[in-house]
Amino acid sequence: MSMFLGPIHYWLYNKIQLVEAREVEVALAFKEKYGDEVSALVEANCAEHGQYYDDAVALEDMIGATPIHQYLDGAIRQVETREAALLKKLIEKYGDDAKELALGAAKNHGDRVGMAENEEVASDDATPGDILNAVKNTFLDGMPCDHVTGSGEATANSVTETHSDCLHRDFWTKAGASETFMCSYLGRWIDGFAEAVGGKHRRGKTLVNGDAQCEDVYSV
Repeated sequence: MSMFLGPIHYWLYNKIQLVEAREVEVALAFKEKYGDEVSALVEANCAEHGQYYDDAVALEDMIGATPIHQYLDGAIRQVETREAALLKKLIEKYGDDAKELALGAAKNHGDRVGMAENEEVASDDATPGDILNAVKNTFLDGMPCDHVTGSGEATANSVTETHSDCLHRDFWTKAGASETFMCSYLGRWIDGFAEAVGGKHRRGKTLVNGDAQCEDVYSV
């Protein structure tokens, strides 16, 4: 019930909101290039996959009597599926040029979110672990109870995070979107974020490319 909402629920909902904000930024980038016809496409996609959440409504009021876990899990499914579906439609309509436009918009959004976190993270003695922790506090990657992440090689200059499963693929599949593109799209967002907080991100192995696990390397 909403009366038991705690900091972790607001933390997770903030990450959900950032996914939605990224989708909006992508749509705006396409509207700037292709005009108002993009608005109709976005409206149709929202009608199919759910409307945007109202920031003016408190989280506890939105949840109401729905179990918290069920509500937030449903919200993750909605925002990730809708974003993937929108990207699929945009690429189908505007071709390969749309891929680069979407990747650029994702990186720009990650950069802006990272700049907002910069004062808390960036310092002369920031470590790769600090960069990774900043990403984990901002990037939506399933529910807190989804234990698919682990630690790989760590050095003074870099740290590797591993994933034994991809918590996004089901949403991409439901939307009919390309898994390889969506993986690159999310990786590009992390690139922008990591650079804004004084680090670097490199996506190495990926499950969507047939590797046994995903590997994200963070360095300073």
